[in-house]
Amino acid sequence: LMNLSQLSAFDIQGVRVPEHFIKWMKTSPLRSIPRIYHHQRRLAPFFFNVLPAMSHLESLKCECLFGEPNQDVTWMIDLVRQCTQLTKLEVGIPHPQIPILAAALLGLTNLVELRLYADEVWKMPPAFATLHLPHLALLHTEMQISEADLSVFGEWLERHPRLEKLSVTFDRLEVFQQIYPVLYTCPVLNSLDVFFMEDTDSSYCLPSLPPTLRKL
Repeated sequence: LMNLSQLSAFDIQGVRVPEHFIKWMKTSPLRSIPRIYHHQRRLAPFFFNVLPAMSHLESLKCECLFGEPNQDVTWMIDLVRQCTQLTKLEVGIPHPQIPILAAALLGLTNLVELRLYADEVWKMPPAFATLHLPHLALLHTEMQISEADLSVFGEWLERHPRLEKLSVTFDRLEVFQQIYPVLYTCPVLNSLDVFFMEDTDSSYCLPSLPPTLRKL
């Protein structure tokens, strides 16, 4: 692979990446790399030395295998914090560490796509509420929006007018109803995935939604 001077992406599952290859990545044309797992902590010094310096790197995926909620993934979060060149980020970690991750995203202002996964739904952390990602077009998250979060989440949506795809969870249908007017402040929103923690009345009729929607 190191002889492929125009290689921009590769993902070979189940192959252990050697240290000398990680060093090569520093000056490579790679725009994306294989998913990083929490059990690769022994390679952390190489990741910290190489990934932030990869000028072509656009996409990063980090994951802590679910079923191991007590795993410490702070080293992965610190790595994400330093990769400010990223435009696409996907992270799956235990939900208690989501607030730490949210704070780490403050400097990643180039992000266009953000996918956050956890072992269960999670409340909006304060750091996420103040997040401003001016180029963000896609947000996929298992964050749970309650009635108390509506004002802050509405302001968050207004700060992200380029948002095209949104996936989020609400406490219940009545909470979602109150956010309808704010959805119109997202002028290019075309995909909306909504989940509810409580069952909804199957006879409920949706009111007017943004005409830009193509997927609901």
